[in-house]
Amino acid sequence: MQGRCGSGPAEYGGRMKRLAVFRIGSSDGNIDEYILYYLKELNKCVDHICIVYTGKKAYSQLQIISQYSDDITELVSQDDRTDELYRKYVIDHISCIVHCYDELVICDDSVFGPLYSLETVFQKMEDSSADFWGITCYRHASYELFCLHAYFIVIRRRMLHSEYFLQYWTQHLVEDAGFTDYFRKKGYVPSVYVDIRRYVMKQESNTDLTECMSFDLIAKCGMPFLRRKLFGNIDVHYDGTNDLRRCMEYIDDETEYDADLIWDNVIRTYNCYDLLQSLNLRYVLSSHFSVCSTSHKKTAVVMHVFYMDILEDMLKYLADIQDAVDIYITTQTREREAFVREKVAQMELMVAGIMKAPDRGRDYGSIYITCAQLFYKYDYICFVHDKKTTGGIGSYSIGNAFLYNVLENTIKNRNYVMNVLNLFENHLHLGVLSPPIPRHDPYLSSVATDAWGINYQNTVAQAERMGLDCLIERDKPPFALSNCFWCRTEALLPLVELNLREEDFREEPIKTDGEINHALERIGIYVAQSQGYYSGIVECEEYAGLELSNLYGIVRRADRTYTKLFSAAASGQIFLDSYIDFEEMIAYCKRHRCCYIYGGGKFGQHIAEYLANFDVEIEGYVSSDGYTQPECIAGKKSLMLSQFRKLKDTDLGLVVAVSVLYRKEVVGNLDACGINDKYVVEIRQ
Repeated sequence: MQGRCGSGPAEYGGRMKRLAVFRIGSSDGNIDEYILYYLKELNKCVDHICIVYTGKKAYSQLQIISQYSDDITELVSQDDRTDELYRKYVIDHISCIVHCYDELVICDDSVFGPLYSLETVFQKMEDSSADFWGITCYRHASYELFCLHAYFIVIRRRMLHSEYFLQYWTQHLVEDAGFTDYFRKKGYVPSVYVDIRRYVMKQESNTDLTECMSFDLIAKCGMPFLRRKLFGNIDVHYDGTNDLRRCMEYIDDETEYDADLIWDNVIRTYNCYDLLQSLNLRYVLSSHFSVCSTSHKKTAVVMHVFYMDILEDMLKYLADIQDAVDIYITTQTREREAFVREKVAQMELMVAGIMKAPDRGRDYGSIYITCAQLFYKYDYICFVHDKKTTGGIGSYSIGNAFLYNVLENTIKNRNYVMNVLNLFENHLHLGVLSPPIPRHDPYLSSVATDAWGINYQNTVAQAERMGLDCLIERDKPPFALSNCFWCRTEALLPLVELNLREEDFREEPIKTDGEINHALERIGIYVAQSQGYYSGIVECEEYAGLELSNLYGIVRRADRTYTKLFSAAASGQIFLDSYIDFEEMIAYCKRHRCCYIYGGGKFGQHIAEYLANFDVEIEGYVSSDGYTQPECIAGKKSLMLSQFRKLKDTDLGLVVAVSVLYRKEVVGNLDACGINDKYVVEIRQ
């Protein structure tokens, strides 16, 4: 409905006349279904929507949203002037028509939802006497009071028709903290739909609970939106609640919102490693009982064998699952094939086929050449192959441990296999499951720390060959190695449709890295993503316990090494400048009258000790507000961040020396506080 001018709500049937400005910032030119749903629900609550598109060129896509508004403005800039153009749009266009409306809704596509009725939200907020309100708020480090999130803000008549509204837009965007603070200081009163203040401790200065407590806010407080940015990479779930995965399960099970709208967007727009981390797509399944005894889906297990001396151990895994799946076995050479047939007969195994694989390609030739047609016959396929240390990388136990990993976590027994199939059945966007990357020597210092190795470029080359539509990034590692996996066959069809030939693979012996084999080993999860599926890691409960013990040991060893490194450096036993650019840090410190170190832990204290060797004495340490700190650390004064900000000296330097786990958060907080003069300590890899 087009906006019509009037003097107030009474002239419009007693209901507020609302104008909405909806900003779409598509990074790839696609306007997803979740945006269309948002517009449809928003349209029920407002009288007119002005849609502002600031993404990549998308002429055909813009036609899709025309059903919700004929007022569509495209602001596409080639020189990063989009925000400036958006401000100009508000000044030139919106300010000319707002006098016809009682309320202005400013919202965008940075959230999924509404999960609940927007009409209910507006009805509840009608009782508020506030001049402007939002869905959620948080306490910002730069301001003493709470600030509204900018993804959904409603501005009412008194503030909307004031001179300050236009003045603000001449210099600013609707930013989380700045917008709230600006109008609060002008005497306008804010309010919030989901009051999160009861969750925030008194001393916390920068907590954004929409980033770590979304489940509680959605399930218990009725928050109608889920923020898209939460699907970005989270290397450490510091709150320990598995929050985002719980949100997705709750949305799917307990709301009327179609969770597929979320999956369709995040699978296409985020790196699969981001999704693994943010959603904790690691599944620990039982091998002692199964949630279902049979599956109506057609399932095959393909096993490729090469080493005949461990064949019997491999076949024992198949004995327990032979009545639940179809079994295929491949091997190279006719002699091995005959030996396999004999052993299968001795063990009375039921197999659907024993086939000779190409001489080249190893296990990749088995699954993508010999067994390629199985992808069209079955709903699910599991592929495993043997593994053995034959020299060059260590003892027999290394290959044996790798083999134990892939077999235990793919086909441990019948119960486990049925639980894997049930997982696929209940998670329709799940495409590939892989066992975890090995975290024992010699892999710990290689694939566990950089799973790309020298294979990033050749993996990208294969992706381009298949025309994949997904994000493959050098700094985000693949998490599926070994070419052992469970898959929904549709997820990996592009690999089959490559129509690989034996000639695509090098003759034996091949290199230990950098071959097409090693690209195919890493590319499966990206193929699945391009097909619209996410991938995860699967483990049986016993192996998950072993994995956890290994990780605890790794962290403990790293902590000891880290401490010894700085202790030795401080005492002159080694040169710490091999790891840190001290020359640059010292120069920074000497440009200031005095310096503080942000971070009073071991890291910060070792940095101070090392600086002292170069006649740089720090004044004291700075810590985050809300944490109990002693008055002195290592004989130096200890200040809270709020105390440091009150210091009048304009020639203070600040060296940020905190763990990499908190560095991004700390630097972001300092930036928000306007502390731009700082030196951030980073350790060279």
